[in-house]
Amino acid sequence: MALATTFEPGRAAAWGLVGQAGAVAIIAVGAALQAVDGVAFKVMVDRWAAATGEARMFSFEATFAVRQIEIGFASLLSLLSGFTLIVFGVSIVLSSHYPLWMGWLGLLSGLGLVVTGAVQASTGFSALAMTISMLASSVFLIWAILVGILMWRLAPRLVVNNDAA
Repeated sequence: MALATTFEPGRAAAWGLVGQAGAVAIIAVGAALQAVDGVAFKVMVDRWAAATGEARMFSFEATFAVRQIEIGFASLLSLLSGFTLIVFGVSIVLSSHYPLWMGWLGLLSGLGLVVTGAVQASTGFSALAMTISMLASSVFLIWAILVGILMWRLAPRLVVNNDAA
């Protein structure tokens, strides 16, 4: 959210606003994912483990259905995160406040997260999906740390520019 406020007026700032909207959507989807994974899925697994006889089979099927909902939310979160990161990458490429390579790294990371989401949507939490996810998430983490450092260094200039305006 804070990143969008650091872009100079014009195209970079406009793309940054789209990125802000994406960040809000990411929070909402992430919360829904945690509700399914952290609450509903645990309850379902506990009920399945406690069930006996024919009820155990039905409980398993219901638990499996909740797992599929979790996979859907996880893939949606990866897709949304990837597209949002691509938007922020474009903002950075268009901005004079950040080095060009930082924007391209954001674009690369975003593309990796989009691929992760697509693979998760089609294969679930497969070994391939998890491998791509770990790689894309690692690139995203490095990008986020570097952007944070650059924002910190940029902050005094932004304060001076805002005071002058």
